[in-house]
Amino acid sequence: MKVVINVCHGGFSLSKEANDWLKQRGAAEGTHGIQYTIKRDDPLLIECVETLGEAAETRFSKLRVIEIPDGIKWQVGEYDGTEWIEETHRKWEYE
Repeated sequence: MKVVINVCHGGFSLSKEANDWLKQRGAAEGTHGIQYTIKRDDPLLIECVETLGEAAETRFSKLRVIEIPDGIKWQVGEYDGTEWIEETHRKWEYE
């Protein structure tokens, strides 16, 4: 399965060109924009990043499509905007 992540400090964000490209192809735009509503494994987002390349990025983002094994539960981890995909595990804490 393919997933889009940001690989630099700054955080995940899409260029105006990427937003327009996605809107033209029917991506739903939420209250705060497509980048806050689209799922990272959405085939349309993956196609956008693969098609536009650097043009899909902003000065605060460097987007990459990575492949992870099918069928795992995953989540986006991040530190200072740099992201990775991590497998979701259970967690218990003292309340």
